[in-house]
Amino acid sequence: MLVVEDEPRVCEMIERALRREHEVIAVSCGRAALDQVAGGTWFDVIISDVMMPNMTGVQLLETLLQVAPAQARRLVFLSGGVFTADTRARLDELGTIQLEKPISGHELRSAVRRVAAASAARNAA
Repeated sequence: MLVVEDEPRVCEMIERALRREHEVIAVSCGRAALDQVAGGTWFDVIISDVMMPNMTGVQLLETLLQVAPAQARRLVFLSGGVFTADTRARLDELGTIQLEKPISGHELRSAVRRVAAASAARNAA
């Protein structure tokens, strides 16, 4: 699992919530996330903040759609309430899960399970 989050405390919370069930790789920006994917690392789920310096989560998604579309379908977005109407419409169009911070560990694990199950169903088809 890849976590893309520029706030260290939020990143630590996500890692704590998920590390019992998942191997977690954490990076602090979209560019580093793209480097991981370009390097051949496969992620069952990618959790990304929406607002980050240098590259937003939506820009990360749009780039992944071009270079690794199967990975792009595995994104879960976290936001501190900054989804604009355009952003929300684009994410809804793509079927991307969107969670508002603060989020509980239970909510996070539930979203991860939904993405993993949907990915498994696509792979089985």
